[in-house]
Amino acid sequence: MASKKNMLKEDIETCWKILIITKEVLKFWASFEKPSTQLERFYLSRDKHLTFLGLSLWRLLIIELSKLFSDSGNQNYNLLKLLRKLSKAGDYRSLQFEEKILNSLQGKTNHLQTAINEITRLRNGFYAHADSDPFGKIKTTLTTGDCEKLIDLAEEIIRTVAGRLTEIDYIVYPLYYNSKNFDLIYNLAYYEQEEYQKIADQQGMSFKDLVGHDPLS
Repeated sequence: MASKKNMLKEDIETCWKILIITKEVLKFWASFEKPSTQLERFYLSRDKHLTFLGLSLWRLLIIELSKLFSDSGNQNYNLLKLLRKLSKAGDYRSLQFEEKILNSLQGKTNHLQTAINEITRLRNGFYAHADSDPFGKIKTTLTTGDCEKLIDLAEEIIRTVAGRLTEIDYIVYPLYYNSKNFDLIYNLAYYEQEEYQKIADQQGMSFKDLVGHDPLS
């Protein structure tokens, strides 16, 4: 039978792998949600292909966050359950995790409970196909800032627990996303602008007259 410490390592490593994916998805999704230029924003507002990709990333972000924080019965590897296992009455009580630190981490989790509840609601809506519009988002109070805070908290919980009980530092490193290299949206938008500008010039029109005006400009 595996020791409690080895069981804890398995819990931590599984949550750590989920967190790496979650953090990566957030970065890619933010490129769609908050494009860095007006040209990209205007292109995204009109391109259904990228709209669908952006919404798919949003759904994946919610699903991955729910794995970490939604306290449902079918989530075996979950940070909320991990903290309970470390309590005096928990499965890992013999490891004697410092109560003061545990209380602090649980307090930070409680502070974000509204966001956690909203993630669970959204996840349930996705699975139930409650959203009839494939190009629309379910109405939500969840913000990008909430997602960032939950990801930061997840990293703090994992690294704090692992550092004190396993002497391993689970660094959450980027796998794929690099803001300097991820220029897909900009390249598509710039190429479209060049091609449409040629057509506009031939017809004695401006780019905006041909394509339309950015409603957010």
